[in-house]
Amino acid sequence: MKEKGKRLLYLDLIRTFAVVCVFVVHFTRQFEYDGIARANDYKILPDSFFSVYLGSYGVSLFFIVSGASLMYVYKDKFQLGTYLKKRFWGIYPMYWIAFILAFLYNFYINKGLTFACEKWTILLTVLGMDGYLSCFFPNFYLVGEWFMGCIILLYLIFPILRKGVLNYPKLTAAISLTVYVLGAFLFHSAMPTDTLFILRVPELLVGMYFVCYFNKIKPVVAAIAAGFLAICAIFDFYGTPTIWIAPVVGVASFIVLTFIADYVDCKLVRGITQTVGKYCFAIFLTHHFVIAQVMKRFYCFERELRVSEVWLLFFVCCIVTAIASKLLYELNRNVCGSIKGMLAKEE
Repeated sequence: MKEKGKRLLYLDLIRTFAVVCVFVVHFTRQFEYDGIARANDYKILPDSFFSVYLGSYGVSLFFIVSGASLMYVYKDKFQLGTYLKKRFWGIYPMYWIAFILAFLYNFYINKGLTFACEKWTILLTVLGMDGYLSCFFPNFYLVGEWFMGCIILLYLIFPILRKGVLNYPKLTAAISLTVYVLGAFLFHSAMPTDTLFILRVPELLVGMYFVCYFNKIKPVVAAIAAGFLAICAIFDFYGTPTIWIAPVVGVASFIVLTFIADYVDCKLVRGITQTVGKYCFAIFLTHHFVIAQVMKRFYCFERELRVSEVWLLFFVCCIVTAIASKLLYELNRNVCGSIKGMLAKEE
């Protein structure tokens, strides 16, 4: 077992790769949607990796690495109250600050409020569930997307999953797979099947089981996983329901990337991945909103962008997102520090 408290390269590496996948796919879809360039003519990255849509691929990696990160921190020592407080301070203040800033920006740019929804739905925003439930009714959703609500719900059931993995590993695996299969077949709703949080539990569990019972990838296992990914890339199963193929490809990729991590371990790689890991949540909250706002400036462009211009626009979006994420992170740190300081004085 690696030294507790030390940042693990494979977690930061996979998290960074997932961030790149999600960022790129949102960039591509946005310029295609806005009509300023044709995604079929040029893409920063392909639309799919190993027969899985690039965004879904990145999200699957996020769920797996989230399970591994949580179990790495809470495997040996767990107090429910401390866990919930840490999750709260790690999610909600930054999310609320990001929403408020985006709300005020929209109000200023649009010269008024543009939401066509009932006022009570602001409660969904407060809870971080607006993006997750936006498929059912309009609300005040601006940042966070469906992933925000999904990961919050997974965090809430983590204590139960942790106990199951530690005390009843086989039974927990069997129940989760049974629920997954039945849910994937039987769930029909306005909500896409692959966004239903209970069906993403197996991916979270893979990361948890890995930290608890494996923590090392053997070369033969990595080779098998790489072979599977090669088959998916060569024969292209793109079009297979995401809920079926994304988790399997995600797990195989997690295995390969974890194995590779030991061979790319150097100061540069650690520096880059740790930086992205540090600002990961801030990037998640800002990138989609930033990309949309940057591209609005090209709506009335008289021609479609050339390849070189698409790259330049991509770099602009990266830079603005990096700046926005850094500022959001620091603002959140200062706000949370001040609030915690005041609370400590009152006690």
